[in-house]
Amino acid sequence: MHICVHRTFFIPLQGDRRVEENDVSAHLTQPPPDPRESMPDLPDHVTGVLRRALAKSPGQRYATAGELARALERGGEGGFP
Repeated sequence: MHICVHRTFFIPLQGDRRVEENDVSAHLTQPPPDPRESMPDLPDHVTGVLRRALAKSPGQRYATAGELARALERGGEGGFP
């Protein structure tokens, strides 16, 4: 998420034109990459919680930060597969 925000807002403000329309389109339509690609030891339950937190549909995300924190604490119940 951070990289998307950075590439969408900060790089263009600095005059760098690396942000492509495809980047924004992919953010809106493609699922986020598996976090284990960069952190292979990440537990499955954390991956599930992250997938739910980054869901495209707001109705599929956690309603509050507290709900997300509780999901992490209880081992990811209610996360995405």
